[in-house]
Amino acid sequence: MATQEIKRIKIGNYKGVEIELHTWDAGMAEVDLSCACMFSEEVGMDEPIGGLKHLNDALDGRLFSLRKQGLFNGFKSELLLLDSLKEAIPAQNLLIIGMGSPLDWTSEESAIAIEKAVHTAYQLQVESVAIAPGILDTGIKPKTYFSKEMLAALISTIRKQHELFQLGLVQAPSLKKWVFDAGYQNFEEKGLNFQENFQQILDSNK
Repeated sequence: MATQEIKRIKIGNYKGVEIELHTWDAGMAEVDLSCACMFSEEVGMDEPIGGLKHLNDALDGRLFSLRKQGLFNGFKSELLLLDSLKEAIPAQNLLIIGMGSPLDWTSEESAIAIEKAVHTAYQLQVESVAIAPGILDTGIKPKTYFSKEMLAALISTIRKQHELFQLGLVQAPSLKKWVFDAGYQNFEEKGLNFQENFQQILDSNK
């Protein structure tokens, strides 16, 4: 894979969590917890492409073989945490989030995946997380960006964790950095979309 300079766009800060958009994938993310969304099948393809394929290559083909062997089917609500990667990727922990059939996908499904990733981050008490939605890698072609749904889920889950901490029910929130993985295509446009939706959500919560 040709090395390209990683582009980064700052989206904003919420309760001490820096939120950014990067042109990397789950196999490249330099974070404590990297998250990849994987469906039970693809649209018009035998296997995923793009970032998911790169992640599979970094894991010596073991990611896709997990689905073929039935060890992880990509079903909706299915989670798999891999914590013994032996430097196969920069992240110490890899969370695979099942998304179900791509034919049933809606932006709400990606929002739910964000919530699961945030909860896992707090359970592991990690400071940095990146997530790859895996939509384009699966052959899904959304008509519009769905950053607002994902950002709303992220902000809501962070807020609830802080409220639980204030009630003395959970440990102090560990998360300090959150990254949405993205490709190079229309990157600046995506970044502007994220920034605008982030501000809209903050304004609506005042």
